[in-house]
Amino acid sequence: MRDLLLFAPVLGAPLLHAPVLKWDLLASLKRPLDGGRGWFGANKTWRGVLFMTLGPLLAALALAQWPAYWDAIPVEVRDAGALY
Repeated sequence: MRDLLLFAPVLGAPLLHAPVLKWDLLASLKRPLDGGRGWFGANKTWRGVLFMTLGPLLAALALAQWPAYWDAIPVEVRDAGALY
């Protein structure tokens, strides 16, 4: 169970990205990563890269502040820190 807790920060990606998609926030970043060449498709945007990366980062930092979570993860991960 404690090893599964290592994946908890990944949930920050959809939690942060879902409201952005629902309310079409930061529409200026809604441009295809490949510049419209069709390599990745129109739905792979710079906005997605930003929020799908920022979500887990913020979740990891938030969870690191919660002692019950921090004490439950493996000591090797705790020693590395939230940003490693």
